[in-house]
Amino acid sequence: MAPEFGELKPIDIREAWPNEAKHFTPWLADNLDRLSAELGMNLALEGTEVPVGQFNADILAVEMQTGRRVLIENQLEQADHGHLGQILTYLAGLEAYTVVWTARRFRDEHLSAIRWLNMHTTEDFSFFAVEVRAVCIGNSPIAPLLRIVEKPNNWDRQLQQSSLVNLGEKPYQLANEFWTATLKSYPDLQGEARTGPGGSNVWHALQGSPLILSLAYSVRGVGWFIRGLKGMQDSQVTEWLRPYISRLEAELDVKADMTLPESTALQKWISRDMRNRENWNEAGEWINNQKEKVVRAFARCLEQPSERLNE
Repeated sequence: MAPEFGELKPIDIREAWPNEAKHFTPWLADNLDRLSAELGMNLALEGTEVPVGQFNADILAVEMQTGRRVLIENQLEQADHGHLGQILTYLAGLEAYTVVWTARRFRDEHLSAIRWLNMHTTEDFSFFAVEVRAVCIGNSPIAPLLRIVEKPNNWDRQLQQSSLVNLGEKPYQLANEFWTATLKSYPDLQGEARTGPGGSNVWHALQGSPLILSLAYSVRGVGWFIRGLKGMQDSQVTEWLRPYISRLEAELDVKADMTLPESTALQKWISRDMRNRENWNEAGEWINNQKEKVVRAFARCLEQPSERLNE
C-alpha cells in the first residue's frame, strides 16, 4: 500500500505565538536548542527582558565555550528600522559579540544592513537574520521553523573548522547524552536545575551566597563558571565576589577577570574533543572534582567576614 502524504501548510505565526513578549520570547528562551542547532552554536540562556538603560533586550545568551554574549532580538512582524536601531544600542550596552535578529520577514535593505555589518566589523562580531515561520500537516500540531536568511560570509567554514558540526550529531544532543552518563557515575553532580541546549549546564546554588556554580558542557571541553541568581545584575555579582576574589583565585588555581560579565569573571575549563565519547570518563571525573573544590572554597571564604580577607 502506498504511503499517504499530507500537505505542508503555512500557519500565521500569530496563531502559534499571539504576542511577541508574552509568548514568542519565552518560547524561544526555553527552546534555545532549536536556535543553537540552526546556528551551529552552543547557547545557554542568561536572561530575558534584560535592562539596557531605559530599554530591555529580548534574550541574552552565552556561547558556552567562549563565554561571549549573544543578543537575540525578536520581531513577529516584518523587520523595521526601529529594531535595527535597538540592536545597535543593545550591542554596545551589553558587550555582545553575536547578534541574532528574528522576524517574520526581512526587507532587502535590512538584509543588506546585516550583510554590511558582517563585512565591515571585525571577525569577533557576527550578525544573523533569522526568519520565523510556522507550519502544520493536516490537523497536526503547529511546527515552528527557524531559517537563517543572512549570516557572516565565512560562517560555514568557521563551523567546520571549530568542529561544532560533525557527523550529523548536534551539540545539544551530545550534551544531554554526556550529562545522562556522567550523573549516573556521579549522582552528587545533580544540581537544582539544568539549562542550556540539551541541558548543557548543571546549576548548583552556592550556599550562603546569591551565586550559582554552573557546570558546563561544550563540544570543545567542559568547565565551570560563576553567575548570579536570576535577576541579579552583573555589577552586583562583581561587587559580591570582589572581597573574596584573591583567596578564591589561590584555592581554585584560576585567574579571574573582573572586567568580564558575571558568567565569565570566574571560570575554569579543560579542552577536550567532547564528540569523542572516550574522553567523557576523564571529563566527568574532572568536573566532579572541580565542583567539590569550588563548593569547599566558597564555604571556607564565607566562614570569615569578608573584611578580614582584605587585611
